[in-house]
Amino acid sequence: MNKIQTQFSKNYKGTEGQTFKLPSKTIPDQNLTIAQLLKNHTRDPLPPNAFTGKATLPRLIDLNDIAENKRQLEAQQVTLDEQIVLETQLNKEKAIEAEKALAIKEEEEANYAEYLKTKG
Repeated sequence: MNKIQTQFSKNYKGTEGQTFKLPSKTIPDQNLTIAQLLKNHTRDPLPPNAFTGKATLPRLIDLNDIAENKRQLEAQQVTLDEQIVLETQLNKEKAIEAEKALAIKEEEEANYAEYLKTKG
């Protein structure tokens, strides 16, 4: 007689269960209380200025809001592009200065080696 055993069966003795031996992957201080979980679950799908990780998303109500948000994002993109260009120029200038400093150092070492040869 093949019977399915459950915890309510007379002959069911229980199981030993599992023991986890790997280290925990939980990150400290990234837990939510039950109240926070319930609040997050029951509120609007996207509350005003919702935090989505790295940036806040504005609440867009009509087409004017969408157009204004687009203008703001385009302006932000222009400033970031300018910043990228400036940083690239600075990095190139630093690389050129480093090459010049290295060339000067090598020249000084060569001159010193020649000095030692003539003196020695």
